[in-house]
Amino acid sequence: MVQVVARSCRGGVAHLTIVQCDGTLAKIPAWMTEQGSGEAVVVRDPALSVAALLEARAILDRSLRLPGGESSPDNGGENDSNQSPSTASVRCHPRSRWTADGVC
Repeated sequence: MVQVVARSCRGGVAHLTIVQCDGTLAKIPAWMTEQGSGEAVVVRDPALSVAALLEARAILDRSLRLPGGESSPDNGGENDSNQSPSTASVRCHPRSRWTADGVC
């Protein structure tokens, strides 16, 4: 049995923070604790070819490209001076997004 010490939601995916045998903490996707998750099969060959992965990368690169051809900002640009630093955490309580049935 594993001790769950926290639940969180990131990107719409539920995660559990567990205490491992050596006492360290690990964050794992909640689906890994569901019935049948141990039946997943690891295959020798990947399900996606390198060509498919490269195509996915190109799609992501195009969708994230900024005007002017920049791939990522070095600072806030013209909006930089308009931003004030936060004075406290902007995260909500990790459990606040979970429903009564544990769904994120």
